[in-house]
Amino acid sequence: MKKKIKYSQNIFLSITNQRETFVIFDAKSGKPLNNAIVWQCRRGQIICDKINKSKKAVNLIKSTTGLTLDTYFPASKLLQLLKVNRSIRDKLKNGTALFGTIDTYLIYRLTNQQSYFTDFTNASRTLFFNNNTLQWSQQLLKVFNLNLNKLPQVKESSSIFGHTNINGILKKPIPISGVIGDSQASIFANQCFNIGNSKITIGTGSSILTNIGNKFIHKKNILTTLSFVFKKQAILLI
Repeated sequence: MKKKIKYSQNIFLSITNQRETFVIFDAKSGKPLNNAIVWQCRRGQIICDKINKSKKAVNLIKSTTGLTLDTYFPASKLLQLLKVNRSIRDKLKNGTALFGTIDTYLIYRLTNQQSYFTDFTNASRTLFFNNNTLQWSQQLLKVFNLNLNKLPQVKESSSIFGHTNINGILKKPIPISGVIGDSQASIFANQCFNIGNSKITIGTGSSILTNIGNKFIHKKNILTTLSFVFKKQAILLI
């Protein structure tokens, strides 16, 4: 005889995801309107080449995001998608479709289209989020000529992002909490909490991540991004 599982307040669902992959989905049904576009896709290169001719735009991107102008990040690929798919462009403009990295899409579906959220680590990798002010950047959206009616509310990784019964699998809803991008989840799991602590990843992509504290640094050949945000205090990585 199977034992009944007693759910407690300590049970919750967490999400970690590949940060730069994104999807456009229907605001009412939550269903995707296009295949997910992954970080390895280079179809935004023509957009990057065009923007790269403006030193002002390149400097704004670097000083605002800590990242470099590259199709690795969603912004240029999103614009390229909107150039070739007028229907999605119009739906994003009028709010009947929504943009989201994979965490946002999963949260939206798991909460029956009730919660439209992301966390700071995922937002920080879009190229249109200001890592200094911790807000979506209207300046950067203009640089990429992106006219989006809505963007997900950005929350700390330890926040409650909604509740789910996983489409009826559970008898009672449990909270969704602990949402964080994969590289940041890894450095957090390896307890790199002090300045100078580093983690090396060798896999599909290879990287060295170092905790640099809360001072935003942007240098030409170094990427700076958010590690995590706690009580509106950002800890950064290079």
